Amino acid sequence: MEGDVRNLNKTVRALSAQGHCVKGFENAQALQQGVSESVFDMYVVGAQLPDIGSEELVLWLRSTMGTPIPVMVLIPPEEDALMVRLLSAGADGFAASPVRTRELGARVEALLRRTYRWKQQGHRAVYGAYEFDKANCRAICAGVELDVLPRELDLAHYLFERAGWLVPKPVLEERIWGRRLETGSRVLDNMISRVRINFGLDGKHGYRLVNVYGHGIKLVPNP
Repeated sequence: MEGDVRNLNKTVRALSAQGHCVKGFENAQALQQGVSESVFDMYVVGAQLPDIGSEELVLWLRSTMGTPIPVMVLIPPEEDALMVRLLSAGADGFAASPVRTRELGARVEALLRRTYRWKQQGHRAVYGAYEFDKANCRAICAGVELDVLPRELDLAHYLFERAGWLVPKPVLEERIWGRRLETGSRVLDNMISRVRINFGLDGKHGYRLVNVYGHGIKLVPNP
């Protein structure tokens, strides 16, 4: 996302050419609406936005979406004071504005590599006391195999991969059923409840599954 439309278009083109799936928002309000319907692996934010200060937006992303998702800010040269404030607000990295295509691509790749280090070996993934063997449709907690349905395992693994993230419920509906459910349906809520119980996501084994009312759900690692 970038406040200047030309810079926004250049950013989208540069990252798309690198193989990333990119969605651009012309202002903070559009981004805030977009994150209620989709999950993103990273945010690239302009320092000059038409409707909100960049520090305020970074703080909002941190408090609402969770700390693990990286936030990069496109910032003009010699803005040291602004850079310090943005780091304090929760920014993870910076790139030059106006956009320099090669630099932006390299910095985005470096930040993504630093952030996403899933503990995976083939089809096996380990998160503390939890182990997922998706090849054999098995989940283990503290050495005990769990009796769970395939969709429950898929939902739980998806959330563990994004631990600390806020995940909107429409994203989970698309993930599990490939479509949005009817308004008022309790099917997803019931499945979330089963996953919370069957996986013991009450903090005992290091993770809690919590509702963020009006936004979605979040799998929270114990501090």
